[in-house]
Amino acid sequence: MQVTEVSASLQQIALSGFLDAAAVERLEPQFAAAVAAADRDTILDLSGVDYCGSLGIRMMLAAAKALQKRGRKLVLAAPQPPVRTVLETVGIGSLVPMTASVGDARHQLGA
Repeated sequence: MQVTEVSASLQQIALSGFLDAAAVERLEPQFAAAVAAADRDTILDLSGVDYCGSLGIRMMLAAAKALQKRGRKLVLAAPQPPVRTVLETVGIGSLVPMTASVGDARHQLGA
């Protein structure tokens, strides 16, 4: 997980590898802390994620909900085709915006 401060109101978190149960168990505390610590809109760069299971989806939804409570947004960016298919199948796009690229996400958030 790599966290980058884009601006005073925007951060980008890049994930990579498999978001299976074991990986999410290790990653979620650090991910949740990064989201909670920054009072910023967040781009979640999924370009390096090869697989996303149900716990990975739950982690993303929890982050979106936490940010929304503070008036902030989460945008999912650049998922690879298999990951995009999973996210679209579960309908995450109706709850969390998803863009084809990080640049599109930045544009959507006004950065």
